[in-house]
Amino acid sequence: MEADEKECPFCAEIIKAKAKVCKHCKSDLSKADTTLDDGSDIPERLATEKQKDYLRDLGATFPDDLTISQASEAIDEIKEGGYTKSRVDIIEDDIIDVVNLSEDNPKKEEKKDGIKQKVKSPLDKKEPSKSVGCISMIVVIVVLYLVIKGIFGSGDAKNDPDTASSVATSQREVVAQENQSVEAVPAEQIMADYKKNEIGGDNKYKGKNILVIGRVKKIIPGMLSGAYLNLSTNDGELSFDFEEKSKSPLGEVNEGDIVTVSGVARGMTLGSVSFKDAKFGAIVKAADQELIQQQRVADAAIKQKEKEEKVAKLKILIDSGIESGVIKKINESSSTIWVDPVTWRNSSRDDKEFIIKMAGSYFSALEDKEYLYGYVKSFANDKLLGETKMFGGVEIYE
Repeated sequence: MEADEKECPFCAEIIKAKAKVCKHCKSDLSKADTTLDDGSDIPERLATEKQKDYLRDLGATFPDDLTISQASEAIDEIKEGGYTKSRVDIIEDDIIDVVNLSEDNPKKEEKKDGIKQKVKSPLDKKEPSKSVGCISMIVVIVVLYLVIKGIFGSGDAKNDPDTASSVATSQREVVAQENQSVEAVPAEQIMADYKKNEIGGDNKYKGKNILVIGRVKKIIPGMLSGAYLNLSTNDGELSFDFEEKSKSPLGEVNEGDIVTVSGVARGMTLGSVSFKDAKFGAIVKAADQELIQQQRVADAAIKQKEKEEKVAKLKILIDSGIESGVIKKINESSSTIWVDPVTWRNSSRDDKEFIIKMAGSYFSALEDKEYLYGYVKSFANDKLLGETKMFGGVEIYE
């Protein structure tokens, strides 16, 4: 309470010291004598209509003889408890009891002798029983036993070839299950993508976990730990870096085997595409190798057909440009088209961009390139008018 404040003798609310009328209960403070002529206390005024309306809005029911101070206390308690439905009772010595009737709040409160006591809810946490503690202790002991056995184990288990083989097999099965819904990328395809465009290869593979299929060229033990498995291609090798914990399955692999192996691509270094965090997949059976080869042939045929269709559509646009007189000549070996300089000069920028992109798309499709390239020159003086940049950028020089 501040120095310039005091407590209303009628409703006990804080008011200004100089106030003549309480802003809460509207009592005349000039008549603040709290005793009657016979010496008895002046009865406290009943709750105001504003307080009663507020209680009703809070979902509370209350007796008619509720006083101003009791109403204030009830309002504070209802708001603090977050009750949506409650009942205010007056018990002995004018102490109120706010009973929570909210269905969404199982923890109700009650008052006894003016002291709040929490009513236990069925949701309240029960003290764990001794039997549960015993069971927990047994579980801990069993787990510790298994961990100790796994760490120290018997010396024979590590050197047992049957045990090592079963471990390697289980690791392969785990990797196979993880990759069963992923289509393996041929090692030849990855190397071809990098040879065609190293930046494009990084965009496609680097930082990604790739499942690869290819022929084993060699297996090299690591300097201190781990191992390396290299897959051969026509233009180089793919090198997979195995950590010590993942290299066991390599003991069953021979040079020349067709295998699947996964790893996170690092990119190309000195002509070799490297992978880290490698995991061995499986050795591909001879029958499966034949099916894989058949699938590759089928995929190549589909790709060739798609290329021919794309080139044919672009050729139609080129031919229409020739018929209209815009395109004067085309040279596929130099990836260049020559245009009429007058028509070019009178064309809008959008039309010029379209012609340059069309040329780039056409020559890229012919060479089976992923990026665009092509040149547009003036038929009059062979001056370069525009060109496509790598990945579709366009430059207009006139």
